[in-house]
Amino acid sequence: MGKSSHIKNKLRQISSSQNAIIKEEIAYIFTDEIIANEQITSIVALIEQFPVPEKDILSAYYLDEQKLAEIATALQLPLSTVKSKLYRSRDKLQKSIIDGGFYNGH
Repeated sequence: MGKSSHIKNKLRQISSSQNAIIKEEIAYIFTDEIIANEQITSIVALIEQFPVPEKDILSAYYLDEQKLAEIATALQLPLSTVKSKLYRSRDKLQKSIIDGGFYNGH
C-alpha cells in the first residue's frame, strides 16, 4: 500500500467518523425540534381555551407577531385595554404552562 492510498484511507476513516457525528447531531436537532413542536401545539391548545378577546390578543401577539397597536385597531379596543388584557392573559398562560409541565424552571 502506497503512501497516497494510506492517506486516502485515513481521510475516508475521518470522513466516516465525522459523518457519524454529524448524523447524531442532526438526529438530536430534529428530536429537539419535534419536542418543541409538540410543546408549541400544547401551548396553542392552552391559548385556545382562553375567552375572547384574550385568546385573540394572545394569538395575534405571540403567534401572528402583531404589534399591540395593530391588535387594538383590529379588535377595536383601546390600546390600554389590549395591554392590560395581554399582561393578565400572559400571566395566566405562564401559570398554565408551568402547571402543565412545559416549563422546568430553566
